[in-house]
Amino acid sequence: MAEARAYASPTKHVAKTSKPLQILRSGNDKSVPIGNALTMIEVLQKAEAQHKVHHYPEMGHVGINDEVIARTREFIQENSAKPGAAK
Repeated sequence: MAEARAYASPTKHVAKTSKPLQILRSGNDKSVPIGNALTMIEVLQKAEAQHKVHHYPEMGHVGINDEVIARTREFIQENSAKPGAAK
C-alpha cells in the first residue's frame, strides 16, 4: 500500500516536458503541510519543468482573493499562447 501511494505521488511524474504548473502556497495551511509544496517545487526545479510559485503567508487553505485570481489569470494567459505567437 505504501509503495502504491508513493508511486501515485505527483512528484514521481514530473519531467521537463510536463505541462506548466502554478503553485499557490500558504504558510499557515492547516490541511496540507507546507513540506508538500516545497517538495514539489524542488522536483520541478530539478526537472527544469516550467512552473511558477506564489507564497501567501496568511492565506490558509484554498484562500481565494483578487491577488490569487489575478496571478492565476496571468499564468493561464502566459501558458495559453500558441507557439510563435506574441504573448
